[in-house]
Formats: sequence, C-alpha cells, structure tokens
Amino acid sequence: MHLGCVLLLALVPALRWWPMVSSTDMPLSDEIPYFAAFERVAAGESPYDGSDYLYTPVFAFAGAWSMENLGHDATVALLRGINFLGLAMTIWCALAWFRWTLVQRLVVGSAVMLMAPQVSYSVLFGNLSLAVCGLILSGLVLAPRRPLLAGLLLGVSIVLKPIAPLAVGCLFLRPARAGGRRQMVAGAVAAVVVAVLILIFPYRDGFFDLLSTDRVSRTVSLHRFPKLLGFDISILWVSLPIALAAAALVLRGGLGRSRFLCLALTASVASTPVVWSHTLLLLLPVQALALAVVLDRWRTRRADDAHRLPRWVEPALVLLAVAGLQFASGAGGIDDQGLLLQAVGTAIPALAPFVLLGYVLHHTESF
Repeated sequence: MHLGCVLLLALVPALRWWPMVSSTDMPLSDEIPYFAAFERVAAGESPYDGSDYLYTPVFAFAGAWSMENLGHDATVALLRGINFLGLAMTIWCALAWFRWTLVQRLVVGSAVMLMAPQVSYSVLFGNLSLAVCGLILSGLVLAPRRPLLAGLLLGVSIVLKPIAPLAVGCLFLRPARAGGRRQMVAGAVAAVVVAVLILIFPYRDGFFDLLSTDRVSRTVSLHRFPKLLGFDISILWVSLPIALAAAALVLRGGLGRSRFLCLALTASVASTPVVWSHTLLLLLPVQALALAVVLDRWRTRRADDAHRLPRWVEPALVLLAVAGLQFASGAGGIDDQGLLLQAVGTAIPALAPFVLLGYVLHHTESF
C-alpha cells in the first residue's frame, strides 16, 4: 500500500512539469555534466577530464552503460524517473510523523510536491540528490528491521553521491537495546558495498582528487565560513567536530528511532562540504517532525502557563527555520556580494537544521 502511494506521488512532478521533463533534447541544468561524463566514459576516457563532474566513477559507468544499451532518450527518462521516485519517497517518509490516513497523506504530499519552493527548485535542476535522498531515508528507516536491504540502499546512495557516510557511521554506535546489532549489520553492509564498488571501477583517483579541490566558495553549509574569513583549511576541520558531536549524542543513548533519524540526517548534511537546496531535501523529515511537534504542543499547551515563553515563540522559531531551508536557493545569488551579506545568507540555511534538530531532541519523546 505504501509503495503504491509512493508511485502515485512520483507521478505528481512528472505531470506538473511534463513539457520540461518529457523533453529529452534539452537537458536540465545539472544533467549537462552527467551526460558529458557518460559520453566520455563510453569513449574510454576519464569522466573527470576537463569537466564539472563531481560524482563517483560508479555513476558515470552506470550512465555510460545505459546510454550504450538503452539509448540517450531512455537514459534521460530513467534518470528523471528515479529522481521522482526518490523525491516521492522522501516526502512520504517526512509525512509519516503526522497522524493522517493514507489518502490524507497522499493529498498533502501532492501539495508539497506542487508548492514547496525547495521541491520545485530541485526538480527544475535535475540533480541526483533527489534519488539519493530517497535511498538514504529508505535505508535508515529499514535498518532496524531489514539490515541487509538497508545496507545495500545506503551503500548505493554513497557511491552515487556521498552524503550519508556520517549517517552510516552513526549506525555502528547504536546501543544494543535500541536495535543496534541489526543497524550495525546495515552499516557493515553499506561499507562493504561502497568499498567494492569504488575499488572495482577505474578513475577513482579523479574522484579522490575532488576531495582536495576548493569547491566550498559556493555552498550553503558551514564549510563556507572559513572560506569567507580567508582561511584555506581542509574540509575535515569542519566535518570532524560535527562527526564527534553526533557520535557523542548517539553514544549517550536515549535516542528513539525518530530522534536518531533526525540526528543522522542533520549530521550528514552538515558534514557535506557542497550543499545546495536539493541537498537540503534530505532534511524534510526533520522539518516535518518539528512542525508536527510544535503543532501538538500548541494544541495541548495551557494559555495560563506563566513560566513559559509566549505561545507564539516556538511556532515562529520553527517556521522561520523551515522557511530558511525552503528558500535556501536564494543564497546562490549572493556570491558576488559583500562579506556580511554572504555570511548572513549562508548562516540562515546552514544553522536552521541545528535549530530544528535541537527543538526535536528537546521536545520529542523516544518512540
């Protein structure tokens, strides 16, 4: 039933943007480097030669195989189709926090597809993050019950676009009473999948070279701040403290599945050097849970509770953080502006996830 709803939800963006997504002659913005890399691999060349291709060789070889065996038009349709499925899965998982029927959830999910700025921006760019977000969420949700499948999904997500290494690392730290053994198996399977797929394909040196290349001057993540301040430092100086903080929270215990999921997603995005609005789609479940919690607290909170903040403060804080993520694409237009404007424009989407995570960790009971 749930899978059928996801498939129906995936039809919404296809129908909404049909003239554009059905055209195979005009690639979407982020599809241009993809297909250039596919063509180079098919010609026996490295996908990284003179290009803006920022992904693993696995994706380039998969695309080249599809081009040679299925043709260009079918490859375009396949790429956009898996993106729509990933987007549908992400939204469907995010709406699970609300106590709605499947029909209500499908209606609201369709509305999110049609109206959320973050969704429309991501669809119009055609970035692979949509499919990767769906794989990551599916893997994390399935990890306590089906660790082998979960590990496979997480491993594939990393070799397509390495957003979730920190989420996989957190799986190894879950205590046994919280289903840690099964989740550790999922993490181990993911690690094996990544190691095998990275090692068996050539041109991996070109991908590893990307990790040492300066590409954080245009990103809406914490990694941009050292660059703005004039420091040329390794991405590890930002990613490592985030990883340590996430590990400490997981090891402390007391995280139910919902809070662990939100922590893993937030840490994964925050530790990723190059983040755009489509990357922030991975945080839709965090946004949805924060909204569900604040709505529940608004309904149950007594108006005469004098020792608390005014009732409007919590909803305003959550809504502002959600808006900061939904309109994060606007930060891409300030790269040639002054230092202060760039810092403020980057800080809003970079810090909003921590605001929502803190709210969720503080107000959500383990379940």
